Amino acid sequence: HTVNAVALYSAEQQKYNRSNMSALDVPADAFEFYNLGQSPADKITVDPNNQDYRLWGLMSWMGRVMYSYSNRYMISATVRSDASSRLAPGNKWHTYPAVSVGWNISNEAFMSNMTGINNLKLRAGVGQTSNQAVGVYSTLGLLSTRPYNFGPTGYSTGYYVSAIPNPSLGWEYSKTLNIGLDFAILRNRLSGTIEYYVTKTEDVLLGLALPGTSGVTSITSNIGSTENKGLEIALNGTILNNVNGWSWDAGINFYTNKNKLVSLASGQTRDEGNYWFVGHNINAIYDYKKIGLWNSKKDSADNFMGILEPGGAVGMIRVLYTGDYDASGKPVRPIGGADRQIIDVDPDFQG
Repeated sequence: HTVNAVALYSAEQQKYNRSNMSALDVPADAFEFYNLGQSPADKITVDPNNQDYRLWGLMSWMGRVMYSYSNRYMISATVRSDASSRLAPGNKWHTYPAVSVGWNISNEAFMSNMTGINNLKLRAGVGQTSNQAVGVYSTLGLLSTRPYNFGPTGYSTGYYVSAIPNPSLGWEYSKTLNIGLDFAILRNRLSGTIEYYVTKTEDVLLGLALPGTSGVTSITSNIGSTENKGLEIALNGTILNNVNGWSWDAGINFYTNKNKLVSLASGQTRDEGNYWFVGHNINAIYDYKKIGLWNSKKDSADNFMGILEPGGAVGMIRVLYTGDYDASGKPVRPIGGADRQIIDVDPDFQG
């Protein structure tokens, strides 16, 4: 029996300052930028739009217990809690647990005669992770400055809202279930990993695009929930193992991930302004499907360009028409907004 326990506590704080100024007629080159204040007062410029100050902190505690029996059965349980200054009062803390188990099958007695299998381990885990990757002052909003001409005497400084506050901003957190198999055969010359996972992410943190009349482009928000499912396969092989001083290893991997937006915080099923559509990839685009060009006058006539693209010309991009046709087979309307489609752009697989 082997038991291992760990308890951790951490607190961190980061501060960032930036100031920008310029000066003319510095009395001596030796001053460089260390003493610009020696220049005449009317030759010193402090740019109010190029100053920055940020202060943020993170407090965390974590506990973990690991148990192993005879190097065959393993279990690990972890709980962690974080508090971030970036998030809103009442939402600063988030606690998330995780549990994982493992079975080292290759160490079982019934595997002792299977000399071709050097390692075989089955593992599974379920747990949460979190994300607080937002601007330091997203809950407070920001005022920015901009110098502008005012009257005959020079510049004045104006203030404007550059970021809208979100007083209810909270943690994004993901719940993941994964099952994996690790193996090695042929005296460890061929090894690999197969893993399947499902991740459900709640309160996804993204910028929510706003109408131009708001005066800002977006606001950081918890916009909804997503789901990711995937399979990862990795194989590694030793082709030459120190043959006359030469070794040659090769590897190959394959992975696929299917992402979909499960729900929106607004309760709606689509948000065309942000290209978010429930049931589709969160990175989907909303556009016309291009199917080629209008190649010739005959092609244009045969495929009803005069109806679909009134005023169009040969050489234009041709898009897919999704509307109805009349009894004679002609489109009943021109190409329009109704022909835009939700298009998932992520690859089916990679490797």
